Amino acid sequence: MRPALKPGLLAVWRNRDTVQIGVDPRRAIALTGMRRAAALLGLLDGSRDLAQVLGTAGEFGISVELADRVITLLAAGGALHDFPGSAFRAMPHGLRTRLAPELATAALAHGDGDGGARILARRQSACVRVEGLSRIGLCVASMLAASGIGMVISTGRPPGSGPDPAPPRSWVLRRRPVLRRRPTLRHPSVGPSQPGPATAPTS
Repeated sequence: MRPALKPGLLAVWRNRDTVQIGVDPRRAIALTGMRRAAALLGLLDGSRDLAQVLGTAGEFGISVELADRVITLLAAGGALHDFPGSAFRAMPHGLRTRLAPELATAALAHGDGDGGARILARRQSACVRVEGLSRIGLCVASMLAASGIGMVISTGRPPGSGPDPAPPRSWVLRRRPVLRRRPTLRHPSVGPSQPGPATAPTS
């Protein structure tokens, strides 16, 4: 697991010893006794698993007990998301970078603590049908596929068919479950492609 502060929550120091995470009273929490653990907040960016966070914190002079206590309090207060490691490794770097802000925002809005992994899984399992093969229709279909939708089907008659329109056609934009490739366009006949502060120990 890779703990990270939720991007939508701003860290604000009330004084030298107390930090508040978030400014919206519905989501914000405050921790006191944080003077010796301030560097830990910079390590919670999702780039390290929990063991790596604790190990790196030790290099800053933060004990394992203190670091673990702070992370526990942040998680209990809903200030952390914890993107599953398996889902993190399955996402190509480009896709992860492109979707990270959107998934983080969605997770914050829904109160999820997984950094958007549940939302991404729902998108991967979805199938959306877009009526119309115009440039606008195909653009909408491409955007849906790029957002992580598992299968997007574009159907309709080609634009500019004239008085004797061609029969309706269907095109499928399909993504593999692990999203390792860019979406491909295929014809079906070709086949599938202000809060009260919690307290962290000071030693």
